[in-house]
Amino acid sequence: MTTYAKWLDAGIIEVSVECSRCKRTIRGFENALGTAGFYRLAGPWAKYGRNDETILCDSCMWNSEEYKMDYALPCQHFGQKAT
Repeated sequence: MTTYAKWLDAGIIEVSVECSRCKRTIRGFENALGTAGFYRLAGPWAKYGRNDETILCDSCMWNSEEYKMDYALPCQHFGQKAT
């Protein structure tokens, strides 16, 4: 059984959605537990959306300063000690 077939057995479906912000068509995955490749702006994700936005692609979400403040890790160069 392929990995893709296992995903289908687990209730994961492939979907195509449009990002509310950049209007690109995004191919992602979704099941009852969540999404991959995009964010549905409901529940905890709603605070990162603008008025009337319902779906954001990963790129648009990472362009959100609020999202980066909450989820981005500080960038460190190899060999540099954490402060």
